[in-house]
Amino acid sequence: MPAVDALPSALSSSAVPWPEGWPTSWVAGRLEVLHEAPHNSSGEERPTPHELPQWLVRLDQAAALLMTLNTVTLMLGVGAATYWKEFWDHLKRPWACLVGVACQFVLLPAVGFSLCLAFHLPPYQALGVLILVCSPGGAFSNFFTFWVDGDLALSIIMTAVSSVLALGMMPLNVWLWSWRWTDQEVQVPYLNILISLVIVTAPVFVGMMVRHYSSRLASYVAKVCGVVGWAGAITCGLLLILRYWDIIVKSSIDLVIIAVLTPLTGFSVAYILVKILCFSHKICRTVAIETGCQNMVVAISIILLSLRSPR
Repeated sequence: MPAVDALPSALSSSAVPWPEGWPTSWVAGRLEVLHEAPHNSSGEERPTPHELPQWLVRLDQAAALLMTLNTVTLMLGVGAATYWKEFWDHLKRPWACLVGVACQFVLLPAVGFSLCLAFHLPPYQALGVLILVCSPGGAFSNFFTFWVDGDLALSIIMTAVSSVLALGMMPLNVWLWSWRWTDQEVQVPYLNILISLVIVTAPVFVGMMVRHYSSRLASYVAKVCGVVGWAGAITCGLLLILRYWDIIVKSSIDLVIIAVLTPLTGFSVAYILVKILCFSHKICRTVAIETGCQNMVVAISIILLSLRSPR
């Protein structure tokens, strides 16, 4: 029986907000803590999620609300900086998007699997890494693309396409790459993926409408949303560091190294591959960022839905 089959039922009742694009070690670290629950080293039962202090519950709620509002703000700014014509050009010539999706669903899972083997991660940490690298792109990739002067239209299209393809590719990829550590069936959070898709695309559509009717207003909206988005991202980061400090400090050095190497390797290899195919540096940057930034919310939802106790 795989080692992860002993994961506790606390997985199914823990409701924790997670941002898109946060470090790999936080996902695997969260899974490690849940793997050890509900007993500590002395054999005593730990408090269940329902017994959390009220201030922690409030902090979780505040972080979830702030991250949702921040994502909407970021995508509104991204949309306000994008023209309809740019979308249409990529839809007529979708080669860059197809290469990017291949990097997301083929290259990055292979990178994650290889690193897990190379560092001999225990099953619960390896599964955390694999579930994350098999997830679709997140909204923060669009935000980073905006700030490094990438191709925003391509970034948004790739995020939307990867979210739709993830409905089928995620269970296939997790099954394909996780055979070494578990044979449990993965439950894909279809509703969460669709909600993420709406949260990303709806504000973008509004922002693009603003740019269509008033370029001057759109430029102002893009700048303001960009500044507010950075402030929100920093605030979310501080809240989550405060909330999960015990998980961060307990993360193994191998897991921390993988958390750094996974996005960097995915970014670098994707950039080189796309450049070999004779695309511009702007498109290379965009595909590389999309490959390295995954949807953390979807990854955590899979962990909570799938890795349950056999009881």
